Amino acid sequence: MRLLAVPLFLTCGPFLFATFALARTITSYRRGRLRPLPLWSVGVAWLVTVYGAYVFLYYTLKPSPELPPWKDPETLDLGLLFLLAPVGLVATVVAGLRGASRWAVISLVAALLVLFFVGLLEGASV
Repeated sequence: MRLLAVPLFLTCGPFLFATFALARTITSYRRGRLRPLPLWSVGVAWLVTVYGAYVFLYYTLKPSPELPPWKDPETLDLGLLFLLAPVGLVATVVAGLRGASRWAVISLVAALLVLFFVGLLEGASV
């Protein structure tokens, strides 16, 4: 039996933080306080967190056969977060510089740093 609580929190937790940040950014945009660029930037960062949650949930519901880590698609897909999380961090910084709320920026940075370290650990296991 696999223990799923920690990987669930490390992959789906950032997705929840990013979803709340995206919701706050959308409400700021609808009220006219925000331009489209920060909204798109937060959306890009949100997509990175969606990818992390999707990969974990997909391979939890449809596990791959027991393979060594360098051949396991789940390990390789989660290792890709090592490359994608900095893209989300740059998009978050752009959103913060262009007027997104501090709460949204701080929560996105925290979520993306968690995903970066998940990708780092998965990449190191290969």
